[in-house]
Amino acid sequence: MSQSKLDNLKLRPKIFISYRRLDSVATTGRLYDYLKGRFGKEAIFQDFENIKIGEKFTKIIEEAIQNCHVFVLMIGPHFFSIKDSQGKIRITKADDYVRLEIESALKYEKTIIPIFIDHASIENNSKHTPKSISEVLTINGCTLTHEKWSLEAKIIIDRIKQIIKKENDKTFNEHESVEIKSISNNRSRNIENSTLLERSEENHSAICISRDEDIPLAKWFGKNFYV
Repeated sequence: MSQSKLDNLKLRPKIFISYRRLDSVATTGRLYDYLKGRFGKEAIFQDFENIKIGEKFTKIIEEAIQNCHVFVLMIGPHFFSIKDSQGKIRITKADDYVRLEIESALKYEKTIIPIFIDHASIENNSKHTPKSISEVLTINGCTLTHEKWSLEAKIIIDRIKQIIKKENDKTFNEHESVEIKSISNNRSRNIENSTLLERSEENHSAICISRDEDIPLAKWFGKNFYV
């Protein structure tokens, strides 16, 4: 495969950031700026940046998750315990948007990176985790603190790069497989056409007789034909 084709096939990184505004908006904003500087603004989906006025945000979010390569889940100290205006824990509600985002990421089998902000942990809040997203409890995550920001942010960047490279390699392999299959099919058709042509030429040679002999070329429907 030519280098130009490889370059055209390279995937633009697609990173979806899921978070709670009342829990981690400041750290999420800082990480967003950090990722933007490494991958570009177009590579990152965050609700306040990517959903325009008048758009159906549930549809936009669903499509963004379906098309992303990495699902970054920001978990702050109160991620699992924040309550709505009626006093119900949000994560336990079926229509909680963060819960719906996680469910979509699991449904589409996306690579999820849980990021625990300022020493937050899942263990202390697992009793509130709905069964539909309980798989998140088994995913290895990383921490992101003010004290070790540079080191921990670099770990996150490096992991995202690995995931994107893996997705690129997968795309290249799939494309090469399609190309090889196409070439093989073309060769088979060429061989088949060549064989048919040879047979046609053989049949023509078998019935063609020199004009000098002036004898019937063949009998067809009871009629004699001469060359």
